Amino acid sequence: MAEHMLALLGAGAMGSAVLEAVLRAGIVTPERARITTLDEAAAGRWRERGVVVAPDNAAAADGADLVVVAVKPPDVPGVLDDIAPALGADALVVSLAAGVAAGDAVAASAGGGGHRAGHAEHARAAR
Repeated sequence: MAEHMLALLGAGAMGSAVLEAVLRAGIVTPERARITTLDEAAAGRWRERGVVVAPDNAAAADGADLVVVAVKPPDVPGVLDDIAPALGADALVVSLAAGVAAGDAVAASAGGGGHRAGHAEHARAAR
C-alpha cells in the first residue's frame, strides 16, 4: 500500500499544529508532506525537518490524496480555485476555516469537477 501524500495549504499556527500531529502519529513522513506558507521563517523550519515547501498551492496539491486548507476563511474560495485543476479524482480536501461549510467550499470552486471536499467536522460533499 502506498504511503499517503499530504498537502497543507497555510502553515500558520493551526495548520502547523495539524501537520505536527500528523507527522508525530506517523500518518505521513516529512518527505510525503508538502506545504505552502507566506511566513518565510515557518517555511525554513519545515524545510529543516524535511517537509517540502511548494512554490504555490496547486504545486502542493498536485498528487496529494489529502489536502488540508488552513487559510483564513475569506481566502478559501481563491485557494480552492487555484488547486482544483491539480486535484486527483480521489483527493480529499478538508477545510479548517471557521464558518466555511463543505457545500460553500464546493460551490466556490465548482471548476474542479469530480472531486470531494470535506470540512473539519467530517462533512463531505460531491462537486
